[in-house]
Amino acid sequence: MSENQSGAAFTGQFRSPKSMTVENIGTHQSVFRTIVEHDCSAWAKQLESRFAELLALPSGWDGYNGRQLSQDCYSFALNILNRLCREDVPAPSLVPGGDGTLQMEWHLNQHDIELDVLGVYNVVAYHCDRLSGAEQELELKKDFSEVANWMRYLVCEDEVEEIAAA
Repeated sequence: MSENQSGAAFTGQFRSPKSMTVENIGTHQSVFRTIVEHDCSAWAKQLESRFAELLALPSGWDGYNGRQLSQDCYSFALNILNRLCREDVPAPSLVPGGDGTLQMEWHLNQHDIELDVLGVYNVVAYHCDRLSGAEQELELKKDFSEVANWMRYLVCEDEVEEIAAA
């Protein structure tokens, strides 16, 4: 585990990465790309094009009054990904909320983990073990240690057995 992942907790002030307009698309909207000034996790790199799609969503994208992904939710989600990233777990699915929020989801090995990023230091985390039916929901600000613990259930089943035996 790298230094930025240990503890999976945020310390100090949250700093939103720099943003800049990189192109103008045909609908008179600007597409913003965020430049993170430190090393990105493998997940953040894998999800770069999906984040770009979500940031470019037009108003009303959902057929109602759906708002574009907020820059704060996007930036905080990147920070979470950089701290939780594991090489042995695939990147999450990214699902936009109609209110500008973002949900990050993993559904593997009979476990569901969902992080609903409502804003900076405002995340609702959910874990369900589909085998036992056990569920847990947490409201998180800075400490994502429990989510880091949940991630071990997403590792391929052979590795989960090794973890349990240790």
